[in-house]
Amino acid sequence: MRRDLRPYFLHRIQTRWQAWWVNHFLKPQLDSCGVGIQVIGPRHFQISGPHVRLGNHVHIMTLPEAPVRLSVFEEMGSVSIGDFSLVNPGVRVTSAEAITIGRSCMLAMHCSVSDADWHDVQHRIYAPGKTAKVILEDNEIGRAHV
Repeated sequence: MRRDLRPYFLHRIQTRWQAWWVNHFLKPQLDSCGVGIQVIGPRHFQISGPHVRLGNHVHIMTLPEAPVRLSVFEEMGSVSIGDFSLVNPGVRVTSAEAITIGRSCMLAMHCSVSDADWHDVQHRIYAPGKTAKVILEDNEIGRAHV
């Protein structure tokens, strides 16, 4: 693992700036947000539409060339990301019905999750087409079962 060669004071300034951006620009766009959210590169995190919920200690990493987008189509769908989940750069989650991502899940770089086909077979101008709920269940690896 590479060391962070920034001076500690610079690291603290950048961390505080990211937290300020999240609190002032991102959290007001969310229906709910748990404690401990961390967004690296918050200027490249895009939220579109209502009904977007984040759990506790969700970590989101973005890049200028790979923004993260959570979108709800015309207030019809919902997006919910569970506790301790990790969202990598370039992820796109687009909902017209409901997308639920469970606890301790990781979305790989540039993955796309959608609950609609976004067009009809006969008439391609009618969005969102056929929809179905998408549920990625909790990641249970490494947890003791009682």
